[in-house]
Amino acid sequence: MEKFYNFKSLTKEELEVKSVFFANIVWMSRYNGFENNNTTGFSWVRRNKDAGEKYNFRNVEGKYYGYVESRNKKINLKRIAKRYNCDIYKNENNSFIKNALVIFFSTPKNGTAKIIGFYNNATIYENLNFQVDNHGYYFECNVSDAYLIPEENRFFEIPKKINNVTTYGQNPKWYADKDEHKEFVAEVLSYIKNFKEIVTVENEEIEKAIVLSKQIIDNEIKVLFDINEIKGVLPIQEIKSTEKRYRYGGTSAIASTKIYSGRKTEKYFLDFLKQKQFIENKDYIDVANSRKLLFDVSFYDIGLEIKNIKSGGFFLTDNEIHCLQNNQTHLILIDVGNGIWFLKNTSYWLRKVLKNINKIKNYCKTFNNFELNDIRVNLDKSILSDKGLFEISKLSKNQIFELITEKN
Repeated sequence: MEKFYNFKSLTKEELEVKSVFFANIVWMSRYNGFENNNTTGFSWVRRNKDAGEKYNFRNVEGKYYGYVESRNKKINLKRIAKRYNCDIYKNENNSFIKNALVIFFSTPKNGTAKIIGFYNNATIYENLNFQVDNHGYYFECNVSDAYLIPEENRFFEIPKKINNVTTYGQNPKWYADKDEHKEFVAEVLSYIKNFKEIVTVENEEIEKAIVLSKQIIDNEIKVLFDINEIKGVLPIQEIKSTEKRYRYGGTSAIASTKIYSGRKTEKYFLDFLKQKQFIENKDYIDVANSRKLLFDVSFYDIGLEIKNIKSGGFFLTDNEIHCLQNNQTHLILIDVGNGIWFLKNTSYWLRKVLKNINKIKNYCKTFNNFELNDIRVNLDKSILSDKGLFEISKLSKNQIFELITEKN
């Protein structure tokens, strides 16, 4: 489905233009060697159980060397230079562009394409270079200027069409140089800019993410509800191993990624309410940035907590758990471009989850110096039959009003 963006006309200065290139690579966790059990991607990779990009985030004496499949064994530097008005340099062996931003994106199994990492202040080479171990690369940057996003925090999607114009299609190389893609690139730059600022403090306390989150400029987060995209298929998480799924705490970068993704989901819901003809500051109030209230949206004085369930689950904080247990809020579960679900706080499934959380927390209290926060809840098949869950994307305004405001 197409994705339409309603941006203002941006100047080059507002875009903070630099040379930008998108590389569509196979999905891996670490990119520090081939991962046979965790690799999805192109047919050649599946057949040969190898990938040129397998070392894209291998630290080689403080450098990363990146690869993308190129059928003609070249990167079109002239096309990048024309779009971004940058210089092309030459040496005896190659031509190259300096200080570029290379954005890697990939598609997980049964998923949509997402940004998985980036090289900032990178060099892009026209022709394939080779390291000592014969590993080919087109991109080079300092390790300190790059970031690989953990699998569970890869949220930013790359649509196949924007403003009815194809993006990357079947080509691993995407130059994003069409006018119709200009505003989307601006949104990506805003996302990367915040990540760049966050990476410098990655090893500091997670609480500092709250300070950093203020740098996420709210009015630059653009996402629109499109009824034609809705599939209404609840993303269920099939857990094969708990090793990767349950991670408590984390770095400032991870925390701020959650903040950005969460706010984007909230804005999607707010646009949904507007399209259903609810009136802002009358029928509903966006209170997500207020410290006075403990939820995201006030809907006719009813508290709604908005949750991004794209990954098949969501996180609950202590405050959110408290509000749900005391019937102060309901949950809105959102998979952008797929569906919006209303989960009542009286839901049998949710009450069972909250009961289990209490058991876990009480158990943790038996240990000194141990505290459990931000618990991830995975959606399992049992929720599908719960009578307290409603898909509301295609309901009318009156139906939505009656459902949410209905007394328990």
